[in-house]
Amino acid sequence: MILSLKKMRCTIRFDILIWMLLAVQSINAQENNPFDLLPRLNTATETSDEEGVQLQEESKNPFDIVIPPQAAVSVVPRNPNIRLEKPSAASDTRSNRGFILTIILSSLILITVITTAFRSFLNRAYKGFLNGNIMYQLFRDNKAGKRLPYFFLYFLFFFNLAVFLFLVAQHQKINLAYSDIQLQLYLLVGIVVLLLSKHSLYSILAFFFPFNKELKAFSFTSMIFGIILGFVIAPINLLLAYGSEELASGSTYFGFGIIVFFYLFKSLRGILIGYKYLISNTFHFLLYICTIEIAPVLIMAKIVLGQL
Repeated sequence: MILSLKKMRCTIRFDILIWMLLAVQSINAQENNPFDLLPRLNTATETSDEEGVQLQEESKNPFDIVIPPQAAVSVVPRNPNIRLEKPSAASDTRSNRGFILTIILSSLILITVITTAFRSFLNRAYKGFLNGNIMYQLFRDNKAGKRLPYFFLYFLFFFNLAVFLFLVAQHQKINLAYSDIQLQLYLLVGIVVLLLSKHSLYSILAFFFPFNKELKAFSFTSMIFGIILGFVIAPINLLLAYGSEELASGSTYFGFGIIVFFYLFKSLRGILIGYKYLISNTFHFLLYICTIEIAPVLIMAKIVLGQL
């Protein structure tokens, strides 16, 4: 009897021990259940790579969704002294090319219209440019009232010379703080005012000096030389506008060389016109050279250099 009671107690104790072991095992199984959802929304995550790796090591469950840490965004304060400007070099280049095409086409159209309308006067001007006697004959015909066609041809010289100076300024990258249209208009107006002022001054001096006829003849000679020079400059403008860098550079020097040649040729023709007064009126001749020829060039050079 006593032995049976002892066996029953041992059996009960063994059963209790087994149940305790099973309970402990079930609790561990619940803690490591791979289908459990972790309360990740309530967990504070830091924005660093080391803490992200630590979270992955702590959670061995392959079904856990680990949110990768976000990189810290550093905000750089804006410097008020720095201005952000949109690149406008391409648009400026396109507008510049468009304006150059416009003035070149305008020059070609003027040449076509004027030469078609006044071809005979252009032929006479060319013959007068080559021969002094024909020049004097043209001067007498001009006195008879045939001046209007020469004025149209002379305006073509104004326009082509302004285009030449504009293209030289563009090629040499001379910044005058003006837009393309403003610079072209200023050059054209400046040339017109300068040359017409010289012709007006010739007419005024003709009333005060004894060689008024020679002054008027020289004024007309200057007009004829300008007309021919306007046609010579036109192809140089084409080379400046659409030639290569080396060709445009050479055309610049060639153009200024042509202008100097025409000026010297015109001065030689003027000396031939008034040679009989050159010795007897040396003072008046020097006064003319300083006031009419040299002073306007120096004034224009001063104005241009002041804008650089």
